[in-house]
Amino acid sequence: RGEPTLLYPGGVREAFKSTKKGEAYKLFWPDATDSADFAPVAARFNATIVPVAAIGAEDGFRMLADADELLATPFLGQWVADTARRAPVGRPGERFV
Repeated sequence: RGEPTLLYPGGVREAFKSTKKGEAYKLFWPDATDSADFAPVAARFNATIVPVAAIGAEDGFRMLADADELLATPFLGQWVADTARRAPVGRPGERFV
């Protein structure tokens, strides 16, 4: 659809790790055999790959609530779960929540 997107080698798990559970500054990349789908996903969507590196990116914002906390929030949690189920899947078996 011509929209910019971000692909993370560690997938959704890497992009939305919890800073509250001591996961800050840790990588959650899958084994090399499991991460071989990064390039095919980009190719499937005819994406232009622009490598980006950021030092201190995790300090750019403070996470107020992680996925588990959002899901436990009355009313909002159900909306988050429903919205996540409708989101496209980039890597089979991986979801935001």
